[in-house]
Amino acid sequence: MLATISPLIARGVVDNTRCGITTLHLWCVDGGEPLEYELQGNCRRDIAGCRVEFTNHAAADAMGSEPEILRDMRRPGLSMTMGDITLSRRCRDADNRKSLNNQLYIEFFSGGEVRFLIESTHFSFTTSLPQWDATWEEDNTQHMFNMEAFRHHIVTNVSKFRGPAISGLGDDFPPCTWDTCLNEAEAYIAICPTVFEKYAHTPHGNLSAAYVLDRLEYLQQEAAEEEADLPPDPDTAHFGHEVFDFIPAEHRAMVQRGMQHPLFTETSRLTAMVQEKLIPAIKPTDANQKADYFLKNYASLVSNILATILLTLQEQYPMELVSTRSVSLCKRLASLADYCRVLPVSCRQSLADACRNLASHLQDYTTSLHS
Repeated sequence: MLATISPLIARGVVDNTRCGITTLHLWCVDGGEPLEYELQGNCRRDIAGCRVEFTNHAAADAMGSEPEILRDMRRPGLSMTMGDITLSRRCRDADNRKSLNNQLYIEFFSGGEVRFLIESTHFSFTTSLPQWDATWEEDNTQHMFNMEAFRHHIVTNVSKFRGPAISGLGDDFPPCTWDTCLNEAEAYIAICPTVFEKYAHTPHGNLSAAYVLDRLEYLQQEAAEEEADLPPDPDTAHFGHEVFDFIPAEHRAMVQRGMQHPLFTETSRLTAMVQEKLIPAIKPTDANQKADYFLKNYASLVSNILATILLTLQEQYPMELVSTRSVSLCKRLASLADYCRVLPVSCRQSLADACRNLASHLQDYTTSLHS
């Protein structure tokens, strides 16, 4: 979970005058008790050893009640883990995308589950002289500690993620191990944009992103090319971030076979139709909510069909499980076909026919497994 609390923080003090300890005092727009945390670790090198007082000019107007997130953050005994704290993170200017601004950036984690973030380019500050000086080596060490905290946060959230591959499971749709595999890949792709956004303008940011996303094979490839004194490959300057890229290496060949299967080709045709006809037809009216319902249920179907195909590509698989899943998927496709009557006129009939056609292909494929 990412909690961007920037609008709630009016001003604050970051004190890193004691080496190895950083204290935060944050005054919130609700006027309640300030947030106070003592973190193990140091700020990044630009303000390491300093006491910084800042005012966030992008904070929201004062509010009369305590937001739930602040109530949670004020719980006694709450333990926080250090992340990156700096005043010189570079980010794009909202009005001039070609220029970069310095940014107030305060990151910390609660129990690995929640990542709290304060970021603003509209701030003023005063800073003391440093009480101690951080070396480049010490700053690099702190950077590694911060990446490790971010990586732990991602692993924690991936383990709790319940995406399309899992949401379709139920009493009439028994799970298989491929559902879990696809769910984990979907979890990584869901959290991926926030990782790339953080490291976009940092030196070797692609390597930092690869580490926190557990893409160790990418790091090994980069290290091997560097050792061989090969020039950087422009095609791999930013490693891919599609669902397939987060499938464990030992399963990729099988998943690739599944994605090339004729039944999944038919599924992909329906996906293309949804993207080309339904999404452009969505208007900001009640039809939008109806389309959201269709898209949510269709997303789980795609993952569950792929997992069922992968199940049948194994050397041995329980036929009863495949049959049960196939019957359930056909029922869900039929329900979606019936639901299409509430979608925009421009696409309802073509989508309904495509859903019924895919159900027919699924039935034929399951029947062929018995022969």
